[in-house]
Amino acid sequence: MKNQLKILIGLLLIALIIWFLVLNQRPERILETDFLDVGQGDAILIKTPKGQTVLIDGGPDNKVLEKLGKYLQPLQKRIDLIILTPF
Repeated sequence: MKNQLKILIGLLLIALIIWFLVLNQRPERILETDFLDVGQGDAILIKTPKGQTVLIDGGPDNKVLEKLGKYLQPLQKRIDLIILTPF
């Protein structure tokens, strides 16, 4: 009886460890794209799976700064690449 109890406890412990490991896996990051209304057209904010940020167009004034504050995490205040298009 004691051996069966030890085996049962061991199996439960293994099941709990596997369950914990599966639940704590981080989901794969994906490419995120946000379109920001900055007045004349849109700015595009791209967040890559590796954590890089790309901003395409920013608009004619500082309105994009307000929008970026809503889409970037509080400690992430860096844009890796800015692409400006004519007109």
